[in-house]
Amino acid sequence: MDLGALLTQAAESIGPLLEKRGQALVGENLDRLVYLRGDAGRLSQAVAFLSENASRFSPTGSAIHLNLSGGAGFASVSVRD
Repeated sequence: MDLGALLTQAAESIGPLLEKRGQALVGENLDRLVYLRGDAGRLSQAVAFLSENASRFSPTGSAIHLNLSGGAGFASVSVRD
């Protein structure tokens, strides 16, 4: 699966929550080509859950950062508020 595309979809799924709270999602390196094998549904669910938590515990009007990085044999996803 294309991890960047999966993260973009997961981020879009929480758009209404962010909009309601006046928050912005800042995607970092989501266009990076990182492929992996795994359960796309579970991974998408986990990223959406982490992003929702970041939104809930961040002030109105703040930014939530979703970052993708990777290299030879690894991928890293971070959600930061």
